[in-house]
Amino acid sequence: MAFLEWRRFTFFDLQNNADNGKIAECLQDANISVTTSGNAHVVLGEATGWAHLVSRSWDITSFKAYELSLTLMQQLPHDPYLVTIGDDEPVVNPMLKVWDWSRTARHGGPACVRASRAVPSHMRATPATALAVHQNKNLMAVGFQDGSVSLFRGDITRQRSGKMKTLTDTGSSPITGLFFQGTDKLFIVSAGTVSVYSGDSERCATLDRMGAVRGCGVLCDASLMLASPQAIYCYTTDGRGPCYALEGEKVRLDWFRSYLVITTNETPPKNDNASTSNAPAPKSHHVTILDIQNKFIVFSKTFDEIDAIITEWGSFYILTKSKELIYLDEKDLQSKLTLLFKKNLYDVAIRIASSQHYDAEGLTEIHKQYGDHLYAKGDLKGAIDQYVKTIGWLETSYVIRKYLESRHLEPLIIYLEELHKKGYATEDHTTLLLTCYVKIDQHDQQGKLKDFINSKDRAIEFDVDVAIKVVRQVSADDAITLAVQHGRHDWALQVMLQDKKQYTEALDYIADLEFDDAEMYMKKYAYTLIQNAPEESTELLKLLCTDYRPRNSPLVDESTLSGGVRERQMARPDDYIPLLLNHSKLLIDLLEHMSEAGVSTPLVYNALLEHYINVCRERENALEDVFKTLDWKGHGICINGEYMSHLRFADDIVIMAESLQELSWMLSGLNAASRRVGLGMNLDKTKVMYNAHIKPEPVAVGEATIEVVQEYVYLGQTIRLGRSNFDKEAARRIQLGWAAFGKLRHIFSSAIPQSLKTKVFNQCVLPVMTYGAETWTLTVGLI
Repeated sequence: MAFLEWRRFTFFDLQNNADNGKIAECLQDANISVTTSGNAHVVLGEATGWAHLVSRSWDITSFKAYELSLTLMQQLPHDPYLVTIGDDEPVVNPMLKVWDWSRTARHGGPACVRASRAVPSHMRATPATALAVHQNKNLMAVGFQDGSVSLFRGDITRQRSGKMKTLTDTGSSPITGLFFQGTDKLFIVSAGTVSVYSGDSERCATLDRMGAVRGCGVLCDASLMLASPQAIYCYTTDGRGPCYALEGEKVRLDWFRSYLVITTNETPPKNDNASTSNAPAPKSHHVTILDIQNKFIVFSKTFDEIDAIITEWGSFYILTKSKELIYLDEKDLQSKLTLLFKKNLYDVAIRIASSQHYDAEGLTEIHKQYGDHLYAKGDLKGAIDQYVKTIGWLETSYVIRKYLESRHLEPLIIYLEELHKKGYATEDHTTLLLTCYVKIDQHDQQGKLKDFINSKDRAIEFDVDVAIKVVRQVSADDAITLAVQHGRHDWALQVMLQDKKQYTEALDYIADLEFDDAEMYMKKYAYTLIQNAPEESTELLKLLCTDYRPRNSPLVDESTLSGGVRERQMARPDDYIPLLLNHSKLLIDLLEHMSEAGVSTPLVYNALLEHYINVCRERENALEDVFKTLDWKGHGICINGEYMSHLRFADDIVIMAESLQELSWMLSGLNAASRRVGLGMNLDKTKVMYNAHIKPEPVAVGEATIEVVQEYVYLGQTIRLGRSNFDKEAARRIQLGWAAFGKLRHIFSSAIPQSLKTKVFNQCVLPVMTYGAETWTLTVGLI
């Protein structure tokens, strides 16, 4: 990436003569060759060995640090210690000194607390070219002309303290920069390589085969940045990172706040008269300040030749060769934003505000303005992206109203979806979102409602009940799907029963639920289900009232596998018996099933007995209704002028006729009338008997032919024309009646009402005793 492609702004204002000429007054003729700062002080060093300590009020304290030359300096950031390297004697091992400027020596300068040779005694003396001191005061590194590095461990402020290690695997090029990264990593830069030394492994690893000149390296955050004539390169302890193309001869790199400061030599313009003039062109430097994080240039200007770049007291200064101190005053955040707003550069404003931790309310206002700007330009999608970032701060109606008026639903859907994802949606928002889905689907056939319903991604939080209510108005099937997915059983059953009339499906759905839910919803919807699907409802009630388990549950559960016994789950039949009163056969079927399953309660037996009686009565009433529809007057056998067409017994009917044609007509009419009330003749058990005066011929009812017999067994007795002796049968029947009475002793001795006891006797004891009495020829002795 090239810096030239980045946007350019001027976020710094210049203030000349920031020190009121104090530096120029004291150091007008000084040749500043090295600069350092820290602990609220700036130190300016001259090649002649002089060091000048500058305070916040621009008071200057000068002292002779070395007799011959001062080469390197570093001021600790939080302590009053200044570390210097220079020469006191010609062609001798350079001298390393540590100064404590909080203490004053006799000569008036800071006290020197340590002075030692920079090159170990066992090595050949060579000029020192780089210095790095860790802020913990226990680590120090010195680089040399021959490419070696000396690493000191111990208290740097004490004369004889700690250990020294010489690193010789750093190459042979002069060391141009040393930078501590933590306490266990040291970046080593030479003219030809970039490497990192690890204190853990005590080895150097080469990161790049291209180095940098002295002053063209700076440590920012966790990265090392180096300048070459072509670009700026970034390195971490793991390797080389991104690079930024920037042509020009770099003089130095500095780091101020979150900005990278690049100083380059400014190439003077060509002069047509240069060939005739021997005067050198005046030298100048160009300063470029980059916001690396947001990727734009915040300042760029050419200055007269620069002696020093000073970053201290949270401020940024440029000291020119003429000793003019220029203060670069960074605009406050609001001024920057105002400048950007005027240029409609809202995206840049947002990046700057975010990087400087602008408060949420202020960022919301910027996003709103950006959204309004994009909306006015017609970029509705871009605008909604900005409005989304105001959720939680900006009133939602402000955005919704804009897009409803313009009838642009797709951006509005994006906004409403984000409202739901972030938990700010109300019931009205959910309704509006689903309504938009429906309209989009109707117009563009996009199926967004289906996608919403079938999506397994539940990032969009919404009011499920409201969603089902809205979807139900459009598609009952989709409403059921949505309800099932979210476990809204009541909604699913409501739509199945009320909208779709899916009674058997509703029963299947209940059968899959856990017992508590199945019992609750069966109670709630039992009336509707029994009215519309009585047989299927009864089958479910059989399970629910005996030993319920969900239909989709495994046959063997974990408790059974571990040797336990599954607890039986049963619903009380009290809630369902009244609903089946109009379905006696189904109720008897349910109660018999419960009795067989061992659910023996007085309620079950009493209800079963009562409905046995009701069924018998219903059959009698039904048969009575059949004969009311038959007009058999004048048909049958004439006895003493009266016609006897039939005799009705407990289980059978005897039809009498004088002719074959009459009998066939009467049988066919009875069969048809029976079918109309739900009864039916058992043609296999129906027999025809003729007297001796009529020739036997077959009789047909429909497609069936009735068997002709001479005798038949009826009610346990053989019936034939003539006389039979029934004395023994009558006596046996009386004994059976007493036996039936004895079996029901517990009923007759219980607290059951007398009226019910009478019904039981009449319906259970007497029929046993008198079974077949219709065929008896009784005498006074038997009675």
